Amino acid sequence: RNSRWFFAQVWDHATLLCSLLLGYGLDARVCVGTMSDGRGGAQPHVWVATWSRPPPDRHGVATIRVRAWESATGRTCSLAPLDAEARAKYLSVACVFAHDSFHANAQPSDALLSGSLDVDDASCWLALDGRRVEALTHAAAPSATADFGLARPRVDASAA
Repeated sequence: RNSRWFFAQVWDHATLLCSLLLGYGLDARVCVGTMSDGRGGAQPHVWVATWSRPPPDRHGVATIRVRAWESATGRTCSLAPLDAEARAKYLSVACVFAHDSFHANAQPSDALLSGSLDVDDASCWLALDGRRVEALTHAAAPSATADFGLARPRVDASAA
């Protein structure tokens, strides 16, 4: 199988899954990073993750929960807290994006084992100004918005 073709398919599926999860009202983003190649190395990979913030615990400590979704297989696992399956599979995350946001990993390392997935933490993640993301949807060629999922979702999640 041609690895470039396969990577393009994974990218397309991840973008589609992200759009579907956004339509259901979840805080979903496409993640770009690396995964284990099964031989001790890393290979580029794209997957979807959903973020949730349960209420603070009885001590007032707020946690973040991040769940990885594999678009090709439907498998999910926990990235925060990091479970054994995620620890073995996902190695790093360089950036995350959705239709209205783009965050670049600004931590000393993009390794999942040592990093934070709290994209709202400006000391860990550099957010592209939302107006610039919005400008991309208006300035891009029609094929780019279709190819890269830059168009706004058509379902109002708050109405669901």
